[in-house]
Amino acid sequence: MSKVILSVAVILTLGLVVCVQAEVTAPSSSASPEAAPDPAASAQPSPAASPLSGGASRTSPLRIVFVDKEVACACTRKAVDAGWKTLESVVGSKSTVPIKRLFLDKQPAEVAVYRNKRPMVALPAIYVLDKAENIVGMVQGEIKAEELRKLLR
Repeated sequence: MSKVILSVAVILTLGLVVCVQAEVTAPSSSASPEAAPDPAASAQPSPAASPLSGGASRTSPLRIVFVDKEVACACTRKAVDAGWKTLESVVGSKSTVPIKRLFLDKQPAEVAVYRNKRPMVALPAIYVLDKAENIVGMVQGEIKAEELRKLLR
C-alpha cells in the first residue's frame, strides 16, 4: 500500500513538473539580450513591511527580477500569484530595492539575460542581483517566505 501511495505522489509530482515545464518553454526570439529595453524602465516598487528597507549590515541587493507569464494555465497562474504575494510580504512597501516584473511570453529577450546566466525550470522565478548586475541568488516554483528571506539577507 505504501508503494502505491508513493507512486501516486511521484506521478502527481511529475505531472505538475510537466505542466510547469510546458509553461516555461517559450519560442526563441531573434532579438539579442543587448537589444532589450532598459531593465530599469519597468521596475515596479513592491507594495507591502520590509527587511530590506532598514540598514542591513551586508550589501543589499540592487534589484529583484520577478519572472512571470502573462498568459498561463491555471496551475501556473496560481503559483505565480502566490509567489508575487510572498515577495510582497517579504520585501514590503518601504523597500528601496526596485522590483522588475518580466513576462516570459511577452519579453523573452529580457528574460534570456537572466535565464542564460542561471537557468530556470519553473515559474515564478525570482532573481536577486547585486550592484554589478551579477545574480547572487534565485528561487523558483513554489516560493517559500523563509527561503526568500534567507536569499535576501
